[in-house]
Amino acid sequence: MMYSPRFVVAALGSAGDVYPFLEIAACIKDLGYDVSLISFGNLEEIARSRGLDFVEFGEFDKIESVFQRAGIQSVFCSSRTIWSEVYLKNIRTIRSHVDEIDDELDVVIICTNGTSIIADLSRSCRNSVKIVSAFVSPHAIFSNDDEKASGNCGILSPLLLNFRRTVRSILSILRGELFVNSTYNKERLALGLDSISNVGVHSQECPDISVTLFPEWFGPAKADWPHPLISGDFVASADTSPRELGPEISEFLALGSAPILFTAGSGNFKCGAFFETALAASARLGARAIFVHRNRNELPADLPVSVIWQDFLPDRAFTALLHRVATIVHHGGIGTSAAAMRAGIPQVFTPYTSEQLDNALRFQAHGTGVCIPAKKLDIGNLCAAVGLSRAAGSGGVRASEFASVSDDRSGAPKVVGLILERLGLRSPTQAVV
Repeated sequence: MMYSPRFVVAALGSAGDVYPFLEIAACIKDLGYDVSLISFGNLEEIARSRGLDFVEFGEFDKIESVFQRAGIQSVFCSSRTIWSEVYLKNIRTIRSHVDEIDDELDVVIICTNGTSIIADLSRSCRNSVKIVSAFVSPHAIFSNDDEKASGNCGILSPLLLNFRRTVRSILSILRGELFVNSTYNKERLALGLDSISNVGVHSQECPDISVTLFPEWFGPAKADWPHPLISGDFVASADTSPRELGPEISEFLALGSAPILFTAGSGNFKCGAFFETALAASARLGARAIFVHRNRNELPADLPVSVIWQDFLPDRAFTALLHRVATIVHHGGIGTSAAAMRAGIPQVFTPYTSEQLDNALRFQAHGTGVCIPAKKLDIGNLCAAVGLSRAAGSGGVRASEFASVSDDRSGAPKVVGLILERLGLRSPTQAVV
């Protein structure tokens, strides 16, 4: 009998977190495997358009309001809010779906790294579950090696390392680590599983395989990263929408010089100051601009004719837009950064989280643009950064490497191929009976 497991892809998080998993799921489906996607309800239409079985994780309208509320809370409150009101309330979703799959089939769960602890609960209903945890950025991987991309050039003294680790432990507790541990262990005990001592450590130890959704040159593996570890590549989103831009934005682009594109990311719900600064900087530079954000109310009320607002753009249309702008100013999300780098345009990174800062500094090190942390962003700094990014050239040292790829979809086949190889699998049409 041909060995052909059932794949379950569990993608939870913001757009930059989940869209690569849509492409991975679609790629596995195209190889002939049965695949389910578990995610938030806003992804159901695109998932079904790619032939994927879809399972909704919670009620999207309620979950979206939780993320919006968490987005304007302090970092210490937001983690606990999201865990208790999103993940904990729907913690048995993955397990219940796996339990419904034919007992004779092995199950492979490919999930976002933060979802691995929820996927691990599936092992209470069957032993044949394998978990593949995927990391979209280096910062998402916990490491005791503190020599990050954030500028540590020398070797930190043991005393300073211990101090930083102590601070990090205290911050984890303040963010609700004890609360998450206790509630997660209650669920494990109820399912007949042993309790664990640390959720963060367990999330990296419980997967059978880990894979990076970024190339090795961007984030070289550290000695204490999970094992076995597959070094993957950037993965674009599974978006089949047309590349054509709408009539309004097409007309705007045709009326003048290439504009600056400003976007604050899908997970930034409080970005009024960012767009106020963007508007003033555009005026000082004499540049036209495109503001991309879901919520028009976060933008200045009155925009001049030289500035246009666009709601969320489908990925392929966004990619097409990148080839029509002079510069992009954005939050430092890894997907946006990689797409802009591939398009060969200068970037200004304005990160507002530690993960975005780490991404931005890594891309900056490869000559793609200039980083200004959001808390230091002002009109003068932004104008100067736009000038510096343009002077540095288009796209950085890796631009030619990306430019050789005519379609942004090369990452998923590479990652899927490596995962299947590690699992000892081939396409069902090639498998030996």
